Amino acid sequence: MKATAKEGWTAELVRARRSATSLVGLCAVEPQNAIAEAVRALGGEVPKVRWDCMSGWTAINETGEAALQAVIGGEDERQVEYPSEALKQARKMPAKSIVFMLNLHRFFQSNDAMAALVTQGLWNLREPYKADRRTLVMVSPSFQLPAELKQDVLVIREAYPTAEQHAVAIKALAESNGVTIARELVEQAAGQLVGLNAYAAEQATSEAMIGAVGVGLDLPYIVRRKRSMIDAVEGLSVYTGTETYADIGGNEAAKLALRRKIDGKRPFRVLVWCDEIEKAIAGSSGAAQDTSGASQAILAAMLTSMQNYKWTGHLLIGPGGGGKSLFAKATGNEAGVPCVMFDLGQLKGSFVGETEAKANTAFSVLEAIGGERVHFMATCNSIGVMPPELLRRFNDGIYMFDLPTVEEQAPIWALGFRQYGLPEQPLPPCCEWTGAEIMTCCRNAWEYGIPLAESAKLVVPLVMQAPERIRRLREECSGKYLSAQTPGAYSWSVKQEPAPKTGRKLAL
Repeated sequence: MKATAKEGWTAELVRARRSATSLVGLCAVEPQNAIAEAVRALGGEVPKVRWDCMSGWTAINETGEAALQAVIGGEDERQVEYPSEALKQARKMPAKSIVFMLNLHRFFQSNDAMAALVTQGLWNLREPYKADRRTLVMVSPSFQLPAELKQDVLVIREAYPTAEQHAVAIKALAESNGVTIARELVEQAAGQLVGLNAYAAEQATSEAMIGAVGVGLDLPYIVRRKRSMIDAVEGLSVYTGTETYADIGGNEAAKLALRRKIDGKRPFRVLVWCDEIEKAIAGSSGAAQDTSGASQAILAAMLTSMQNYKWTGHLLIGPGGGGKSLFAKATGNEAGVPCVMFDLGQLKGSFVGETEAKANTAFSVLEAIGGERVHFMATCNSIGVMPPELLRRFNDGIYMFDLPTVEEQAPIWALGFRQYGLPEQPLPPCCEWTGAEIMTCCRNAWEYGIPLAESAKLVVPLVMQAPERIRRLREECSGKYLSAQTPGAYSWSVKQEPAPKTGRKLAL
């Protein structure tokens, strides 16, 4: 697949036409506008027609009308719903014709006979179209080509509008409506609109101008509209919590590393949080491979996107409840950028090509809103199932989040006391409790009106539930990955920290 800049995709299409490329796939941000731009760029009086499954055949210019009359007939005969029939008719179009077909990706994403017919129909057009310089352009927001066509179709990607382009559009819309907007507000709004196509951005801007008395633009409305756009993409959603590093006890080495990243020369514009990533890619490699191919497709899309777009990442390893997810959520707020939750499992589809199409759409949206400044932060409870090629993509560091020490537990207990309004009292024995278990103990004490010592009897810590699993994880990570708690490599030995004495008090 070939990616091109927005100002270059039409030039790429013109070059394809001149070189007699017969099959072209255009991944369009706005399919309707993309066809109009393509028609203008290609120019000339050659026959130009379009097809979709609802409208059938439509002429774009006069020579296209003449071609449809000669090949198909009048209006009634042009109402062709099935793409397989339309492809048969497309073969009869005159020399040098340009045929646009919309949303054929829908017919690749099925397991029925139609997918086979469409694939074969396109494959049959390659040689005759090349011979007399005809071009078929498939226009879709996203599609995954079947294996038979991957080598035969030139895929061109239209980029989303940039912040600069959105700023120009905002100013033009404001001028046409007699609205004055401060330059700083225009720039902020344009930045928020990145990731929306021009039509959606214009709608959002128009609506944000309504009732924005005194400032000319309701920026919070645009922020909400941007969030809704991301939430509408399968697998993506925007996290709206307010946690920061101040709400996290311990893990000071990881905090320091991320603060350096945030304040460095290449800060990220969007944080993508993948929780328990090992579950989403389970079956992508090894002996127990996913026979549906969905896990492999997700892994391939992630590897390709992170490589091509030069995205960075951190991987957080550790026992469940150890604060990895809280750390990821807090990092977005600490950096002042959107934290996008990426549920890779939601990308899995049941039809052929469906998983690939969903994955390509999600990664395209991430690229649109963050460009090359997208940073992944994935959490993982088991490092053994992670394929090496994916581990290499987390090139900013792999951190082991071990169970908190007694000292690191103190701010977690303090947070629980504040959050639930607990009175000063002795802490229960809590050696190697996770942060989640501490908060559960505090919540139960508040909800049931009981002392912490009694609430602790309702908690069975993970270190007691799965001691061997925790020990195995520590052994796997020791000397291989960074420590989230102290600078340098993580190190662990079988020597355990003694349990704290009962009755330990917290300085509130």
